[in-house]
Amino acid sequence: MKSICPGCAIELDAIEGAIDPYGASSPACWAAWGEVSVREISGANLVTPHRLSVDVYMSQHPSRASRAAVQSVWLHLVGLCLALERDAAPKYVGRTLARLAKPKTDFAWLAPPPLGGVTVADVLAAPEADHPAAVRRWAEHVWRAWSPHHAAIRDLLARNPD
Repeated sequence: MKSICPGCAIELDAIEGAIDPYGASSPACWAAWGEVSVREISGANLVTPHRLSVDVYMSQHPSRASRAAVQSVWLHLVGLCLALERDAAPKYVGRTLARLAKPKTDFAWLAPPPLGGVTVADVLAAPEADHPAAVRRWAEHVWRAWSPHHAAIRDLLARNPD
């Protein structure tokens, strides 16, 4: 039996299990994300792309489940913008997201575009040596998909400079 992820539309073998905290993934997709995370955290050369992986996975699995879920989409899209458009270092991205999250702003819901195509499964299938490039391709794909909202993300950054 197969399942289709409500976030990225990937079709994987159905499994029972946990889903992401905002409920925007299938258990199989969340498990694949867990495998990628373990690979990144345990691989000495793969820690650097982990910040980007977190931002792209969460951007590809948006949810309206709560105010925090909506804020999460905004912040992870900011992370993609900083990494891909400004070549920001992961530590800088993390500090910026933490700073933007503090005021507990009520962000408007961003209607998600179709987010299928390149997914966590593509990253998981990549050989370890190609992992950073696979994460980058995934991130670029998801950031392009969100292009109708790029101006809003850039405006948020402009209104909240360092």
